[in-house]
Amino acid sequence: MDTFGVDGGSLEFMVRGNGPPLLLVHGSIFADPWESMLSHGDLLADYQIIRYHRRGYGGSSPAAPGRTLGHEGADAIALLDHLGTERANVVGHSLAANIVLQAAIDAPNRFSTMSLLEPGMFTVPAAAGMGKALGAVAQVYESGDHRQAMLLFLGGPRGAEMMAQLEGKLPPGAADAAVADTPALFGLDLPAGSSWVLDEGAARSLHVPTLLGLGSDTSPVYEETHTALSTLLPDAEQLAVADSGHFLHVEQPEQVATSLAAFLRRHR
Repeated sequence: MDTFGVDGGSLEFMVRGNGPPLLLVHGSIFADPWESMLSHGDLLADYQIIRYHRRGYGGSSPAAPGRTLGHEGADAIALLDHLGTERANVVGHSLAANIVLQAAIDAPNRFSTMSLLEPGMFTVPAAAGMGKALGAVAQVYESGDHRQAMLLFLGGPRGAEMMAQLEGKLPPGAADAAVADTPALFGLDLPAGSSWVLDEGAARSLHVPTLLGLGSDTSPVYEETHTALSTLLPDAEQLAVADSGHFLHVEQPEQVATSLAAFLRRHR
């Protein structure tokens, strides 16, 4: 991957293909979750794919304390600036879907479309008990058992089982990379994600074609967030992904890629 300097640090990025730019922003745990999805739907053939590692992931600079989702969104815009890309389609998963939404609010003219796969807001009713549960997981991390902390965050008691199911659809070494990146998960993603509050008025004013993706077997937090954003965002379309949990683009890559490609064609 290449690197570029940004706001006191550097980020790894990769660009391949030709066509309209398609920026992919990864969520927590896995920095490289896109390969299976990109092998379907002619995404690689039809688009210029732009990927990067957020701060604290892979070889990008560590995340400084106190960063917000606004800072994370600014990094995505800085990458577009570095590449001379005026507007791009953008896809974000989980926390990164929140990052994309904040970036679109802060820089509304930079995205042609946005695809938000399973965003999750701590402000929905189902998230009421998450703070206590995540605090217990954070204690495991602080004890030094980073692997167990990562697995508990991934799937609670079923974390190891979920990792085994996902690992076959991720690049080799994904589990070890996730363990190495746990400082970003607990030092940046959880504090920034839990303190983020969506500006609902700004969201209502966004007129960016939006694809909202939801797995059929996901948790109530993501279901309630999906419902809230469906009401708030004026140009939202729905994507229901069958036989999938939270990592829908990894679990059902062909279904997600085909639907994403169709959405992008409609708004090309």
